[in-house]
Amino acid sequence: MQGRIFKSIVVQMIGLASTQVALGGFQPVAIGYFIAVWCSRLLRYPLYPIMLVGIYYSVGFLQGTKYALVLFAIMIVFYIMEGKQSRVPIITGTLLGGGVLYTMEMTDIIMSNGGKDTMLMATATAVLTMCLSILFYKLIEMFQMPGKGERDKQDKEGYKEKLNSYEERMNSISDAFAKMAKSVEKAVFNQREIFFDMDQCGCVNNPDCIRCNMLIRQNQIYKNKLADSKRIIATQLLEMSKILGESLGNTYDLHGVTDEQLQDLTGRFRERGISVQRVVRLDNRRGISEILVTMRAKRGNIVGIKEAEKIVNEVFGMEVEIVRDKRKIIETEMITYRFREKPNFFVLHGLAKSGKEYVSGDNFSCLSLESGQTLLGISDGMGCGIQAYKDSEMVLELLEGLMESGFSEETAIKLINTIFILDGENVSPATVDMGIIDMYSGVCDFMKLGAASTYVKRGDWVETIRSTSMPMGGSHNPDIESTTKKLYDGDFVIMMSDGIVESAAKQNKEEMLGKIIMEMEAGKPQDMADRLLDRAKRELGVEDEDDMTVFVTGIWNYAKCS
Repeated sequence: MQGRIFKSIVVQMIGLASTQVALGGFQPVAIGYFIAVWCSRLLRYPLYPIMLVGIYYSVGFLQGTKYALVLFAIMIVFYIMEGKQSRVPIITGTLLGGGVLYTMEMTDIIMSNGGKDTMLMATATAVLTMCLSILFYKLIEMFQMPGKGERDKQDKEGYKEKLNSYEERMNSISDAFAKMAKSVEKAVFNQREIFFDMDQCGCVNNPDCIRCNMLIRQNQIYKNKLADSKRIIATQLLEMSKILGESLGNTYDLHGVTDEQLQDLTGRFRERGISVQRVVRLDNRRGISEILVTMRAKRGNIVGIKEAEKIVNEVFGMEVEIVRDKRKIIETEMITYRFREKPNFFVLHGLAKSGKEYVSGDNFSCLSLESGQTLLGISDGMGCGIQAYKDSEMVLELLEGLMESGFSEETAIKLINTIFILDGENVSPATVDMGIIDMYSGVCDFMKLGAASTYVKRGDWVETIRSTSMPMGGSHNPDIESTTKKLYDGDFVIMMSDGIVESAAKQNKEEMLGKIIMEMEAGKPQDMADRLLDRAKRELGVEDEDDMTVFVTGIWNYAKCS
């Protein structure tokens, strides 16, 4: 901070000294320096009165007034141009400033009946001014850039920022494993090694004794269960090892911020009363850019997050948005703000439910992930009521936690399935119907375990995605059915629990549902969900024999909606 203040003072003092260098009655050095400072967007407004004092002292009142008008005209031109394009490039600024000076000088010469020699001198002065402005701009840029020691410090801080991001991810993974550990611990405790004492029977292990045979069979059952649990846990540990290895490989690529970008960004924020400490650019494994800016606002100065997003967008040439930050303004303390490349798509959701009991056994999820993806999911617990609700809730809670930690969909499902297998006596199988939408490409990966059909509606066309696999907890090696579809602007993804189809009285129920969806007019997802549930009940003869859920997601392209 002190270094920046010192540099700003030096720049102002050089501006004052430049007014004392005259050439044939002209001021090319002072005007060139003034143009360079305005192009560099330094602390430039105080420079005007400081240079006026020097010019009046150097050339007197009349000439000083003329150059005061020249400097003021250059300020106005820059102000108008910056209102259109936010920043005036040095070449454009040089031409504008030199043009203003040349116009003012030629006007003065014509009004004073000056000769051709004077006009040639004014032309040469204007050209010299433009050359000097470019030279001064480069020198100021070099002067403002951090030194080697400061740059090394910023690089170290950048890597530290990267490690902090890594640490957050590892903590997230740790939390996910902690939740799973509690479930596994409970499951293993329920299958603790309980063997019956054969000596409790007085027949002394008579092979014809019915009770002895029953105890032998029960012991064998518990031994088999214990062996299965050990085998599953061993497999799980190997899976965890693989996951952590993949996680360590999913590093961010640290990209350097160019000197021009750094100068531009700090200059723009400085003009709005914001002090920037460091800037780091990261690209994740999917090629999505993040800009990390550590900054703070001066006390009493209010700058909104939206304005900060606009500045970062203009400097780096890409649409960005703040990542999971509820702040509306830049705070007065040093905070690192994460700006991520803005997705091309956005989604809206609608939900309609009907339960057999006061608590529905269906649960749903719609979660925006930091990876730039959106998780859609429905889980239907077996049966109805509170137990079915708890089973489906556990599935989606674990799924959300693992996906937020960066796990792949398939790995997350396998981990959750293991818990269901271990705790099979206390939880019932539950269906899983999930979709992961890439908000940058619009590609959606669907995965199903025992779930009802999913429908993709595009205008008057409907595609059905079916499932024939067993639900979660039905097998040691779950048969995960996956399908990838490209979604386009205006498409709708319609998920539903199997209560609608299973409770329908008519034949060809899935085909009839597809026809109903095809005939529906596109609209708000909530309206579509309500209408679909209502029509399914009326036209398919659905009765409230099971919990029913309709989950509609619409996807739109930002570019086509603007």
